[in-house]
Parts: sequence; C-alpha cells; structure tokens
Amino acid sequence: MRIEKLENKYIDAVYSIRESKSFSELLSRSSESLVLLIRLLYKSGFRMPRKLGIEITKFLYTGESEHLFNAVEMMRSYAVRVKFPRVDFYLQTFVTEIDITLKKERLAPRIEAQAL
Repeated sequence: MRIEKLENKYIDAVYSIRESKSFSELLSRSSESLVLLIRLLYKSGFRMPRKLGIEITKFLYTGESEHLFNAVEMMRSYAVRVKFPRVDFYLQTFVTEIDITLKKERLAPRIEAQAL
C-alpha cells in the first residue's frame, strides 16, 4: 500500500475517534488508529522508541485503558522531540484527538465511572 493511501486511512481513523459514544468504542477506534500508525511509521522509515512500542503492544493485546494513556503520554513527549519528517504530525494528531474526545462532556462522566 502506498504511503499516501495509508496516511489517508490513518487520518480518517484518527478523526473518527472523536465520534466515539462510549468508552469501549473509544478504545476500539484507538486500537484501529494505533495499528495504522505503526504501519505508517514503519513505511516512513521511523524507528519507534522501544518503550512506546511496548506500551502500544500492551494496549493492543490487553485493551486496557491504562496502557493507552501511558502510550499517549509518551507520544506527547516524542512528538515534540522527534526530528523526522511528518512523524511529529502523526503522533500529535493522535494525541490531540484522544485529548479532545476525553474532554468532551458526554464521555467524561462515563470514563470516570468506568475507571473506578
């Protein structure tokens, strides 16, 4: 698959995170986006930091929100420091969409209740 087509699929998947109506749907859409992100980073020639790869793998394997939030925090710091073309954009887009979705009023009470 060409990188442009993969990039378009990734952007669509990331922006669909905002449409999540429940926490489980948020996790599902996030995992789809992360799989596409990994493929996109691989095609770009970027070597993902090991800690980030481990957290993403843990999230994809277990589906636990704790690992997703750890990965998002790592992505936030890597997006600022990375000097690889377009990779900062890919990471920051994912982080921003997760943040926007979590701050929405319709998901905030549900997420807090499910976390307890």
